[in-house]
Amino acid sequence: MSTIHNINYNILNQKNKNFIIDVYINDILLTSATHTKTEMNQSLIFEYDYKKSNNTDYSLMLVLHGEEQQHKEMKVKNILINNSIVDINNSYYLPEMNNFWNSLSANKYKQMKKKLSSHGGIFGWFGSIEYEYCVLHNTSKQHNFDNLISKTKIKI
Repeated sequence: MSTIHNINYNILNQKNKNFIIDVYINDILLTSATHTKTEMNQSLIFEYDYKKSNNTDYSLMLVLHGEEQQHKEMKVKNILINNSIVDINNSYYLPEMNNFWNSLSANKYKQMKKKLSSHGGIFGWFGSIEYEYCVLHNTSKQHNFDNLISKTKIKI
């Protein structure tokens, strides 16, 4: 059964260079978008078939890349999977290490790494953002197992 995914976001692209977003689920490339200017209220909508299996853990990864520029940003407004909300603040943000990062003092580097963990859905460096979630195949409406799993739970 295919499940609808919807990622809503804004792009700041002041120099009109290529800003590319690739979307993966469990390392499978599902869709991509290229932006060459600042664009508001954008959506990536795609489907993925969650087969019934013992594996309920999934990873949604956004990979940002393109032509480097100083002023660029992606602001993730929300992520919906089967109309369930994925917490945009609960992710791993791994920016590409470039000249900016290499030029930082040890203290400044530590401060910047701390900012990465409280990003608020705003990403200003190329790199990857990974969201982990569980898919529960809801076979019975009688039982609610939401309290058993601490990750975002998606019922299909």
